[in-house]
Amino acid sequence: MREEYDVVQDRFLQDYLNKIGNRLAATAPARDSGFPFSFTLLNHSEVNAFALPGGPMFVFTGLVKEADSEGQSAGVMAHEMSHVILRHGTNQASKAEILQLPAMLASQATGGGSL
Repeated sequence: MREEYDVVQDRFLQDYLNKIGNRLAATAPARDSGFPFSFTLLNHSEVNAFALPGGPMFVFTGLVKEADSEGQSAGVMAHEMSHVILRHGTNQASKAEILQLPAMLASQATGGGSL
């Protein structure tokens, strides 16, 4: 992915993304999954994020720019993280788990409040 997209070199923005991601990764579902999550901001205008099997997550600058709040970015990241935790690619999760896990991650990361 790093060869296809330009990684944002701005330390402040990377730290911002890591702050959100690390809060999500510290929640019980993510922590107990054993995946070493990492978070990389890519310079691309698309409003999107994706995670690869094993935990690497990539967030496009378009998502960060268009989000009205840190909570909106965190919600998308929690959704992507849930795909990794539930091994979505191997179809081991039920539809109910897929819907509930992003909300659980975000809630635990924020102490039940908004980011």
